[in-house]
Amino acid sequence: MAFPRLDRDPDIEGRIRRRRRISNVLIGAVLAVAVIAGVQTWRNVTHEKSTAHVATKTVTVISAERKGDDVHVRARLDAPSPAGTSHELEGVVPASTWDLTKVLWACYPPSDPDRGELRTPLDPDCTNFVKNLD
Repeated sequence: MAFPRLDRDPDIEGRIRRRRRISNVLIGAVLAVAVIAGVQTWRNVTHEKSTAHVATKTVTVISAERKGDDVHVRARLDAPSPAGTSHELEGVVPASTWDLTKVLWACYPPSDPDRGELRTPLDPDCTNFVKNLD
């Protein structure tokens, strides 16, 4: 017994095309996300277009000697490194700033805290320090 051939149903064919289109869009979106994530991971690993890593920490002031309009400060930075856990940093702070704050902190590369710079709350960012590391 042979069955007669059925006519094509446009509603069923439309649903099948729509499902294929949705499937293709989803596959394309997943591939795009994978490519973007791969590129971002590559940039993070190779440090392209990124600033050098800088750590910050408050310091303990050891001495502050006023010389004219400046204050010469020696401070201790407690940060672990191959050279030890305590490092002395020296810096010059304008006397007017020192009179206001008397608080310092340091920007330093985590691998070498001895290369750190002293900062005041009125000069809070490490932008210049990052540029000087290069």
